[in-house]
Amino acid sequence: MSAFVEATLALTLGYLLASSSYFLGRLEVRWRFPLFVLVSSLLLACPLLISGQRSLLRGMLTGVIVFLWLKVWDASWNVRRASANTLPDFLMHLLNFGWLVGTPGSQFPKQPFPGRAIDFVGWCVGLGGTVLPMCWAFTFDWERLPFLVEHGAKALIILVALLCAFNAHAALWRLAGVASLSSPLSALFAGCPAEFWRRWNRPVSRWYGEHIFNRVGGVKRPFVAILITFAVSGLMHEYLVAMFAGRVTGGPSAFWLVQGCAAGATFRLHARGWEYAVAVPLTFVFNVVSSVLLFAPLDAGLSFYQNDVFGWLWF
Repeated sequence: MSAFVEATLALTLGYLLASSSYFLGRLEVRWRFPLFVLVSSLLLACPLLISGQRSLLRGMLTGVIVFLWLKVWDASWNVRRASANTLPDFLMHLLNFGWLVGTPGSQFPKQPFPGRAIDFVGWCVGLGGTVLPMCWAFTFDWERLPFLVEHGAKALIILVALLCAFNAHAALWRLAGVASLSSPLSALFAGCPAEFWRRWNRPVSRWYGEHIFNRVGGVKRPFVAILITFAVSGLMHEYLVAMFAGRVTGGPSAFWLVQGCAAGATFRLHARGWEYAVAVPLTFVFNVVSSVLLFAPLDAGLSFYQNDVFGWLWF
């Protein structure tokens, strides 16, 4: 069976399993929980239908499965909002990865059509503009430069490409008249880790806020709530990276633990003026260095780096 057929089968099965969550929220809790666990287990196992212990295609499909699982959770436990939607609306909503809490239904964006069209084209152009830098980053001879220079260049290009891809996806939904959240470019110029994560990937941040942060203390116990939220994110990324690397490494969990502590420590920090000018490069350097923990495991499965990863980061 070809990889394309396997991926199509895994994606179709994942979508059908996620669709079943429309009915989970309408069941009694005693039935809902075991069925939620069953559906979640089958859904998260879908990427394994793609053969090969280490597979770029499997890893990319896993990203889609994670977004579907977030919607399964929301539909299963956010009963009040989920029950107000019809099945056709929900099936369409599953494909809108820019709206993970509740469903926007027929909510129409306030931005006029020309602006929405320009927004969509702009993000598509931005995404296309990352192709050449991406090709350059993975063909350039990095062995003559320090490891952190190679890592920083590749991580930054991937981050910009993901930002453009997520925002182009959200802009397409808004173009069709459906609400969908995007993330601002200002995330790249955050003055502290907490500010970076407030801006980065707003749809997922909103999901974390609704289902994790607010339920474990929220602003009343921000440091503890942030640590728990980042720990959950670490587990999700551990699963995602394992599908790329072919095994669990612990790197993503370590990265989110470090970032969680930093975000908790800077939760109430708002740099202004000259402090902001100093804080932005410091935050950037901190994110680049700590993200080695997140990207290093990919080298085991995808030969991500040309330089040798530091011995203490070898997975």
